[in-house]
Amino acid sequence: MLRRELMKEEIINLYYKHVKKPYFEEILNYLLGGESVIFLLCHETEDPISKWKKLLGPSDPLEAKVKSENNMKLK
Repeated sequence: MLRRELMKEEIINLYYKHVKKPYFEEILNYLLGGESVIFLLCHETEDPISKWKKLLGPSDPLEAKVKSENNMKLK
């Protein structure tokens, strides 16, 4: 884990799939506004990005709330 301010070129490289999207400028300005926390994700046998996304859960807050409530009922 590392904390530091990202340079514009680094952000463009990280979010290259979104550069032409109308919301990209907002992402860029947000990330240029301060420090970022950077993780190096690796795993010997599985895709580390998929594992991380599964750990974090859904990005849609409504979906996350439903899943969280369902998980609480199962316990």
